[in-house]
Amino acid sequence: MFNRPGSLIVALVIVVLLFYVQQGILASQVSPVFFETPKDENQFVELSGNLFTCCPHQVVEVSSAKDLCRYVNDENGKFLLLSYFTRHKLMNGQSVELNRDSEVGATIACEFMSAGRRMTLGVALHPDCMTAEDWKSLPGVGITMAKVITENRAQFGDFHTFKALGRVRGIGDKTLAGWRVYF
Repeated sequence: MFNRPGSLIVALVIVVLLFYVQQGILASQVSPVFFETPKDENQFVELSGNLFTCCPHQVVEVSSAKDLCRYVNDENGKFLLLSYFTRHKLMNGQSVELNRDSEVGATIACEFMSAGRRMTLGVALHPDCMTAEDWKSLPGVGITMAKVITENRAQFGDFHTFKALGRVRGIGDKTLAGWRVYF
């Protein structure tokens, strides 16, 4: 199985490291790198799931992904949360669901809050992170216009910028000026 004598040693070291990580021994010693907003900017994050100590769908204000750990009531959940946000950026207006799973220990799912909720909190919208339902939250957008916008994005690719919404038939400078406050 192992052709070289050193490969057995490497395999043993990996097994030992995995054991220590699973037991949480190394987790307290390693400082993960977080993608954070500047210290003077807080982010609104919606929390749900049975591993958070707050009410379901409660919105909290945090300055970093590390701040979310104070709302977690389970060590496996804290470890999963820290692991996830060392690889992904915590974004303003994000919704984080953290649940206990009998097989895995804990599961995490992240998406964005609804556009209506983000608008209420003053969180800027991004045209590439919106569903047809989100588009209907904007003034003057009904079912038909929401469908036109989402089909345009599917056909021609992401908008990347707010101004690029002008490529959608039915959205002109006046409409963009009215929506500017939300983006």
